[in-house]
Formats: sequence, structure tokens, C-alpha cells
Amino acid sequence: MVDSTQLERLNVVKARALVEKTFPEQDFEVEVKNSAVLISNQETIFVYAKMKRFRR
Repeated sequence: MVDSTQLERLNVVKARALVEKTFPEQDFEVEVKNSAVLISNQETIFVYAKMKRFRR
């Protein structure tokens, strides 16, 4: 069983890997909200979450 801290880190790693591979030359900020990871820059926001609803 994965605890919430491990799940949070795993979600951040997965989300960063996807965004960095797709946009290798761009810088992004990472923000964690409950079980969701928000990765953003001035132009775009990406959300990686298992749940369909989240609060920003």
C-alpha cells in the first residue's frame, strides 16, 4: 500500500516527466494540491490527478 506522501511524490515525478519530455526547453513551476499536481508556466497549466474534481 502506498501512503499519501509516497503517492504525492510519485504523482509529481510522473507529471514532471510527461511535461518535460513534451516541452523540453520550457521552465515550469510545480504545485501540489491534495492528490493533484499542477505544473504551469506563463502560458499553460497542466493538471495530473486521479480524481476528476479538485480545488485550486
